[in-house]
Amino acid sequence: MSEEERRQKQGASPQDPAEESQGKRQIPIRDADEDDPREQNPNQESPAEQRKDDPPDGEQQAEETGEAEDSDEAREAGEEKDEVTISFAEYEELKTLAQERDEYLQRLQRAVADKQNLQKRMKKERKRAYENGVRETLEHILPLADTLNRARQAAEQSEKPEDMLEGLKLIEKEFYDSLGRFNVEPVKSVNEPFDPHYHHAVLQQPSDEVPPQTVIDEIKKGFVRGDDVIRPAQVSVSVEPQDSGNEDDENEQQNDE
Repeated sequence: MSEEERRQKQGASPQDPAEESQGKRQIPIRDADEDDPREQNPNQESPAEQRKDDPPDGEQQAEETGEAEDSDEAREAGEEKDEVTISFAEYEELKTLAQERDEYLQRLQRAVADKQNLQKRMKKERKRAYENGVRETLEHILPLADTLNRARQAAEQSEKPEDMLEGLKLIEKEFYDSLGRFNVEPVKSVNEPFDPHYHHAVLQQPSDEVPPQTVIDEIKKGFVRGDDVIRPAQVSVSVEPQDSGNEDDENEQQNDE
């Protein structure tokens, strides 16, 4: 077989006679699309190398099965830790304590409900007592309106001032009688020693007739109900008069200056 037939059989192109004479070899040129993937990405492993690194399917399945078994064992161990074993006597004691707890809770709830009902009832009773007190007070005060009306009519028909004065005295007496029904009394003030608990001094007047700190005049009446002072009386209190001799000396000193 000739050399040319042998080259055709191997699929190689015949060499140029000039190249053969020079002893050179022709290298085939490939397009960019036909490049070896390993040249484009040198870090990428070949399929053969990947198969070599991957463990066999049997070993991988055994590892997965072992991990599943370990997780099941850990879960069972946690459940065993949560379980507590007690004796029958301890169970009976816990049952008794639970019953006592429920009984105390019911008692507390009933006590709270009773307290709320009591507060509501007391509020209603206080309101009713206040309304009854106001009604009773008005029943005793309203007759004063009738007395004032009669006194006015008498003053219009009479020409004597004495008749009007008698009517006013009658009204005043009826008014204090009405207050007396509620145990309210006027404070005694005139010619009484000054008492800050019952009196409120608004004026001070020098006086030789009464001792110092004595009520000389009553400006506004005060009222008490038992030991409770409803309103203190506004009064004028006596003080020691200044020495006239000292005043003359002071006046002389002022004139000398």
